[in-house]
Amino acid sequence: MQKAFESLDGALSASDHRAANALVQWSLAGYAQVARTPPDYDILSDAPHPLAPFARAISDIRPLARQFGDPAPGVPARFESCLVEINDSYLELAAPLIRERASRAKRAADLEPLLQKLSVFPILPNQPGGEVYTELRARQSQLAADEERARALAKARADQAERDRLTASASRALGVARRYVQAIDAGQIDAAANLLAEDIFLYSPKGNARGRSAVSARMREAASRAAGARLLTPELTSDFRVVSRIYSDRGSGTMTFQVVADRIARIELSQ
Repeated sequence: MQKAFESLDGALSASDHRAANALVQWSLAGYAQVARTPPDYDILSDAPHPLAPFARAISDIRPLARQFGDPAPGVPARFESCLVEINDSYLELAAPLIRERASRAKRAADLEPLLQKLSVFPILPNQPGGEVYTELRARQSQLAADEERARALAKARADQAERDRLTASASRALGVARRYVQAIDAGQIDAAANLLAEDIFLYSPKGNARGRSAVSARMREAASRAAGARLLTPELTSDFRVVSRIYSDRGSGTMTFQVVADRIARIELSQ
C-alpha cells in the first residue's frame, strides 16, 4: 500500500491540497480495514466478498474526487489498484476450488453468481487470478453453447415429431380423397357421397353448398354435364394440403380437400 502512494507524495507535498490529503487518510484507514479481513476467507462461500464494501465506497468517492482536480482523483484510483491486486490474490489462492466448481457446473447460470462475486473489482487478465477467472468465464461460455445446441436439437426433434404427425394425418386424408376421386371417375356418386361428412361445406365460384344432401346433389349435377372433364389423382402439397387438378373443355382448376375423422369436411374449388 505504501509503495502504491509513493508517486503521489511529491504532488501532495507541493500543494496544500486538503481534499487529496483527506482522501489519502481515508484510503489508509480503508487499507487498515482490508488488512483485518480473514486470511482464510472462502471466496466460494455464500458470504459477501470482503472487498465489496470498498468497491462501493470507491465508486462513490471517485466522482467526488474529480471535483477537486489533481491530484485528488489519483488517490482512490491507487487505492483501487491495491484492492485489485488483493482480489487477484484471492482468486489465485482459490484457483483449485474454482476450477473444481467449474467442472461440476451443469448449466451456465450455475456459474453466474460466482463470476459476479469474483469480479467485484476489475480482473487482471495476465495475473494468476485473472487466468482462473478467464477459465471460469470460458467454462460458462461452453456450457451456454452446449445448452443452445441442446435446445436446438430438442426443437428439431419436436419439429420432426410435428412433421411426422402432420404427414400421418395428411396421408390419411389423402387416402380418403383418392377414394373419393376414384368413385367419381367410376361414376359411383353414392359411394363418393358416403365419404362426405354430414356437415360438409362446398366452396365454389359458382355457389356454395352445405350438408351431405346438398353437396351430393351438386355432385350429381356436375357428373351429368362433365363430359370430357378429368379429375387427377389427389396429391399432397409441401404444406400438407390435399389437392386435385381438374381439366375440362371449359378450363382447369383445383379441388382442395379438408378431411376430419376420415370424412371429407370441406371441398374448395378454385380456378
